[in-house]
Amino acid sequence: PYHCMGCHVAAVWYPFRMTDNQKHHIAALNEAIAFYGSDASRRAIDINSGTYYYDPATGNRCSIGRLLDESVAKSLANETRYVEELIADGVISLDYDLDFLAMLQRLHDDDRYWDEPCGLTRKGFEAVKHMENYILKYVS
Repeated sequence: PYHCMGCHVAAVWYPFRMTDNQKHHIAALNEAIAFYGSDASRRAIDINSGTYYYDPATGNRCSIGRLLDESVAKSLANETRYVEELIADGVISLDYDLDFLAMLQRLHDDDRYWDEPCGLTRKGFEAVKHMENYILKYVS
């Protein structure tokens, strides 16, 4: 189903030709779009150091932090390493393609992709379409 985000819609769902893993990735993408699209101020961003996995001041979590159990995200409140490094170092474990995770985090971080109250901007919609194509092509 499409999720109306005001000006734009979320990723397309192709259940008849997608693997369960692809559906898993699309669901995470749609959830992030719905969550941040309804209120972009819920993104957890620190202009000095980048993204927060968990922002103790607001309780907000970045897109990767939202994929983690809350207790794990809270334990990463002062973490500065990228998700790829945390996974490689065994700090966290996520059942998603690493390139997808990096794209999901870039979608979260980039102000050009979000507009209140509209949700996704045209650039954001283009980024989502790119992610969707990546999932269909490279995630098995």
